[in-house]
Amino acid sequence: MGEAMARVFKLSKLNMSKMLARVGGRRRLNHTIKLLIDI
Repeated sequence: MGEAMARVFKLSKLNMSKMLARVGGRRRLNHTIKLLIDI
C-alpha cells in the first residue's frame, strides 16, 4: 500500500511540475510578446 501511494505521489509530482513548466513557459512567452509590443 505504501509503495503504491509513493508511486502515485511521484507521478502527480511529475505531472504538477510539467504543468507548472508549461504555464510558466506560456507566461514567459506572453511577457516577451508584451515587451516586444512595448518596443
